[in-house]
Amino acid sequence: MTNGTIEFCPMNRLKCATAIASEWALSDNDTNIVTSFGALKDYAPLEELMGVLHIHRRLMGKHECRKFRK
Repeated sequence: MTNGTIEFCPMNRLKCATAIASEWALSDNDTNIVTSFGALKDYAPLEELMGVLHIHRRLMGKHECRKFRK
């Protein structure tokens, strides 16, 4: 914990760090997420997390994602 915020560092040993990091990023918490390009050092891959967040933003208004938070 730094300056009252949580720094979340999901590791990718079980190949689910991107899913965990994306859920954390989409929550309403004031948090930081540690990622790495190409999953170096076994953190969540930055490029995968950016892709998930980009797709989520594009689908927010569409029927199949209407249950997501706005």
